[in-house]
Amino acid sequence: MNPLFALDIGTRSVVGIVGRLDDQQQIVVQSHYRLEHRKRAMLDGQIHDVPEVARVLAAVRKKLSEAGGPLTEVAVAAAGRALLTTRADAELHFSPASPLSRQDEHAIELLAVQAAQRQLALSYDERAAAQYYCVGYSVISYHLDDYPLKSLVGQTGRHGRAEIVATFLPRQVIDSLQVAVNEAGMEIASLTLEPIAAIHLLVPDTMRHLNLVLVDVGAGTSDIAVTSDGAIVAYGMVPHAGDEITEELSQQYLLDFNEAEWLKIAYSRAAEGAELTARNVLGREILVARSAVAACVDRAVARLADEIGREIIQLNGKLPQAVLLVGGGAMTPNLDKFLAGRLGLPTERIAVRRPDTVGGFLNLPEELSASDAVTPLGIIALAGRQRYQFITVTVNGERYRLFNLGRLTVADGLLAAGSDLRRVFGQPGKGLTVTINGQTRTVPGTLNQPGEVRKNGEVCAMETGLDDGDVLTVVHGVDGSPPQLTVADLLPVHAAVEISVNGKEYRLDGMVSINGRRARYDTPVGDRDVIVTENFGRIGEILQYFTIDHTAPSCEFFVNGERRQYQARTEIRLNGQLCGPDQLVSPGDRVEIEFSGAPTVGELVNEDCGDDQYITLTFNGQRCDLAVARNQLLLDGQEVEPHTRIYPRAELVINRQRLSQPIVSDVLLAAGYQPPLSVGRGKIFITVNGRPAEFITPVAAGDEITIGVTE
Repeated sequence: MNPLFALDIGTRSVVGIVGRLDDQQQIVVQSHYRLEHRKRAMLDGQIHDVPEVARVLAAVRKKLSEAGGPLTEVAVAAAGRALLTTRADAELHFSPASPLSRQDEHAIELLAVQAAQRQLALSYDERAAAQYYCVGYSVISYHLDDYPLKSLVGQTGRHGRAEIVATFLPRQVIDSLQVAVNEAGMEIASLTLEPIAAIHLLVPDTMRHLNLVLVDVGAGTSDIAVTSDGAIVAYGMVPHAGDEITEELSQQYLLDFNEAEWLKIAYSRAAEGAELTARNVLGREILVARSAVAACVDRAVARLADEIGREIIQLNGKLPQAVLLVGGGAMTPNLDKFLAGRLGLPTERIAVRRPDTVGGFLNLPEELSASDAVTPLGIIALAGRQRYQFITVTVNGERYRLFNLGRLTVADGLLAAGSDLRRVFGQPGKGLTVTINGQTRTVPGTLNQPGEVRKNGEVCAMETGLDDGDVLTVVHGVDGSPPQLTVADLLPVHAAVEISVNGKEYRLDGMVSINGRRARYDTPVGDRDVIVTENFGRIGEILQYFTIDHTAPSCEFFVNGERRQYQARTEIRLNGQLCGPDQLVSPGDRVEIEFSGAPTVGELVNEDCGDDQYITLTFNGQRCDLAVARNQLLLDGQEVEPHTRIYPRAELVINRQRLSQPIVSDVLLAAGYQPPLSVGRGKIFITVNGRPAEFITPVAAGDEITIGVTE
């Protein structure tokens, strides 16, 4: 059996472990080796200098190969920088005739991982999702025939389901990791995430009913995993760890990074009251009190604890029951106290865990009993369970690497390339839903034209298996289009009706409204439109439909210099009868529209000055009205009669004129008295209020005038 070989490629150092499985499936550690990077080739868990990292990996491999033989396949883990997590589930049908095996359980897990990959492709931009690799997963729950189980192995049933939380990292992170491993003369046989490796080692199934948080504090990143209700439910990452403390010391004392790292280590080992020495970038040796270094370190640790605590609350949604600290940075002084203060937990609920108490290992050396050995031991423990391999496929001329999580299909290749499967098949045109006179009607769009996928030149299905080196060619389908309809496509056109308006004939094809607004039978129809029809319309609607102007004219003029406005009235007659604009019409109806004329001069005079002034008298026993004043009417300077109509911009001047003192003869004229042609022997007499008078006698209001002939 090939040995198990694991590499923990950290920001500060690389740890290699070689082991083998015994008959009891326990891992016997055969050799191990740690080598630090000569320079900062990695930052925050990401490889920045691939050749330098490859050199260190090759050196570790060579050292371990000397003790146990050639090593060509290696298990590795990635830090959780730019991590994405997705929950997904999958179902699989089994035969109840035989119990389920570990292979059956693993198959349904891989189906769930593939479902998570598809979910990622649909949740994000497809091209962006193609830039992520699945680097591990944890099972949340199993169900068999809808009954929850901790494991499917050995059970019998028909319908199995697994829910997992899958983790994804950017391709750049994984690609640089693979290139470094390949340049060191090895192939990646197993890949996982650092917090997955650590939590599988320290938190077995029997502890996962507790709400625990594991924090792997390295040099560049602090990776986080959360357990609850029997499963690992969340992963996260803070892009800060032990190097932040080193950076703080470097800035405070002007130290080279390596010198600052040495000062940090010396501080953690020095006694209270001690003084520490270091050489700054100016070449000068400085003497620093341990208490001053402690204050500087505490500032950085407080910031780190704050960021870790914030991420824990965001992932867990509440305070956890306890926090487990692992990794080299877990030994940072006061980290547990600051984190307890940030979370509001008792300090005893936060502890640094070591791997010396975990099961599954034999012959565990003392050097691998510290907290920084948890992750490399977790990687080698998972190496015997999960063996992922890469395959390379070409999609439309571009090469893509896929994790071989099981039986990969053409659909998996297209998802890895960021292809939108909906575009491959094409989508039917979106239909229209309209409401016609209260009834809902749906009109489908045009059909799509499906595309095709070829594998190595042959047309294939999405379920076709995928092998290393396959070449896929995708021809996208053509989407259908929504229907292009008018009202006439949905409704029978009503028989034409003819009416006349002011003697002109108009043809009506029936009245139609869309969403409450008048429309024509050739008006386009949109989705969700509401269409209502009427056989005939109202007069006002007809006038608007045919854009017949029925707005009454207005007239501006001046009266004694004052500006006036006159608005004419619209009069509508249907078949000669006065009516309003809401009157319905019938075939053959006649509609006339008239406007009231402008006012007369006399009407304006009555409004402004009243009529001529009169006094009332009695003449021969009858009432008689006698004018004593009159209005002179001038229209644009010309005297006019009261019945003359005003016109636009005209200037009307009304002058009030007082008449002379009225006399008896004025009364006779006003009364229309005609004297007798002959009086014989008699004489004509005139009295005013019973007194003799003459034709020139003055009169006043209320006087009684009598004229007659004596016998």
